[in-house]
Amino acid sequence: MEIQFKVDAGEFNRALKLVSIVSPQMTSQQEKGFLFLVKGTTCFVYSKNGGHEARSSFEIYEVMGEGSFMYPSDYIGALFFVKGAIEFTATAEGEVFAVKSIFGLASGTPGVKMHASFDPRAMNLFEKDIQDAVSSQEPKIFNIKILRKALGSAKTFVAKDDKASHEYYRTIQVFGDSELDNLKKANGYMFASNGNQAFYFKTSTFMNTGFTVPHQHLPLLESFMGQSAGSLKVYTTARGFYVMNEKNDVIGWPHHSETYKKFNYYTKDKDTVVTVTTKDVYSQLQFMHASMAEKSSRIQWHINTGDKRMWFSLTDEGNNVVSLPVPLIKIEHDKFDGKERTTNINVNHMLGLFEDSAGDTIEFRIMATSKEGQKDQYFFRTIDSFYLNGESGDLMIGDPKQDQDEKQHKDPPEGAQVCQVTRFMPGMD
Repeated sequence: MEIQFKVDAGEFNRALKLVSIVSPQMTSQQEKGFLFLVKGTTCFVYSKNGGHEARSSFEIYEVMGEGSFMYPSDYIGALFFVKGAIEFTATAEGEVFAVKSIFGLASGTPGVKMHASFDPRAMNLFEKDIQDAVSSQEPKIFNIKILRKALGSAKTFVAKDDKASHEYYRTIQVFGDSELDNLKKANGYMFASNGNQAFYFKTSTFMNTGFTVPHQHLPLLESFMGQSAGSLKVYTTARGFYVMNEKNDVIGWPHHSETYKKFNYYTKDKDTVVTVTTKDVYSQLQFMHASMAEKSSRIQWHINTGDKRMWFSLTDEGNNVVSLPVPLIKIEHDKFDGKERTTNINVNHMLGLFEDSAGDTIEFRIMATSKEGQKDQYFFRTIDSFYLNGESGDLMIGDPKQDQDEKQHKDPPEGAQVCQVTRFMPGMD
């Protein structure tokens, strides 16, 4: 058997770089490599490792023969330094396999790489699974820029280890097309929680697009999106998910047993709602964090709606620290009746409510619940509303909440997607 073709090095290396986000797994013969499949004037390249899969392709010319061959992964990286045309020849004689690449064809004295290879039949080819998924269902479509923004913000709210009480605490889930009554109200939300903190990202682009990303697969998806543009198509199979970009590159990962079956998003009826300057709160929280012992996290939060100010303090092991006050720009609801309130909080968690916010100001909500004979329990949320450019992913000027106010009721800027992010944490008392 012999297969021969030529390819532009730029196209070859683009495809190779993409599938390299999945490192090829070792075979039972202690060999590993990328699988190539020649079909007509297209060559597909595959990588598989455990539950992760990746596929890309490139156009070829002067083709002789069809079929598959392996290129050992230990040696293929050198081709990233090659320019111009590359000529590949793959041969198989009985149980002897080899692959040769010739480059610098226009120089008159081309370079040559020749390596022993191994049986491609030993590698799992998942192309049929991809084709079955594509032919049997309508994909869920995601704007890459908005999905990257949402996932990048959500991942800090996911449990990072196996100690979480439920597997879904280690996932990020987009609710869109669920048939469960408990999840119909979640349509259009991305949600993540570690069982204590919680994150909600709402946008119309997530409507009717159910999708679950376990935390261990998020680096794969982020790397794939970084090498893609436009939109992604997501296919759900019995085994897992396939994600395809506009160049028909594909990555995949398996299902996990637990996903969210319930969804709650509380109204603000019982909240004290204020508006604050984001950087003012964040800088005072950073000041408090820098004033603490290395492994400490507990500080005190204070608010006085009568004086229209909020601040933080710390009294611990002889340390007494008080932050500067943060002005309350606006008080929409005051369930505290102008009185001072205080509780203990985790400074790292409250930093998470403000550190990735989009606007100069942010809506800050506080709910206090009372039980006889017990300390009041406090719950905190920030509501961050903003416009994202669907093509560039950049923030756009304007405030959706303000623009939809009865007195203004402005249309969104052209090309804008309205996004609303809610970040939640409880107090420590």
